[in-house]
Amino acid sequence: ERKFLTLKSQHIRRIIEAGPRPHSLHVDWLEALGAQNISIARMWQSYLALELDDEGRVIEEERVRKKIILGPDGQPIKEIYTHTYKSGSGISRPEEQEKITEKDYSKLLSIGKVGIEVSKFRTTFEMSHRTIQLDRYLNGLSGLSVSEIEFKDLGQSDQFNPALSPFTTVLGKEVTGQNEYSNAI
Repeated sequence: ERKFLTLKSQHIRRIIEAGPRPHSLHVDWLEALGAQNISIARMWQSYLALELDDEGRVIEEERVRKKIILGPDGQPIKEIYTHTYKSGSGISRPEEQEKITEKDYSKLLSIGKVGIEVSKFRTTFEMSHRTIQLDRYLNGLSGLSVSEIEFKDLGQSDQFNPALSPFTTVLGKEVTGQNEYSNAI
């Protein structure tokens, strides 16, 4: 994946200010850009363990996440809990993720966490054969908006030029691998 600051266009500002509502604002604007398979979720992400390299970059992490999928009216329709391990740094990071129960999620959180709990709205959609996740952060990170683009392999990532993509109205400065934009720190 590669991460970019999200440009604060008029549409993006309206989405950020609206939170999960109105759902149609997200869908209408994204569909006008050619997006498909649009979903919106509220997420809470907590880190249970982190390992940093000598330069302070995250090289291993363990986290739990609570994700609430929102319906067209902005109301919760499904809760998903996951436990994830990630290693490495940069664009390609191996990840192991498993679904867990709400009880397991609470139990893991009670053992202890490091850093802050990250709270955000995530709008996920597909465009031009790519999956894009637009994260709008809450709490202490309110106002920050980051877009992540998923790639099938490093070759696709290397070939991607944001200036020549249909995402030029969304993508700002690339922040892939920059600690200040890592959810874990």
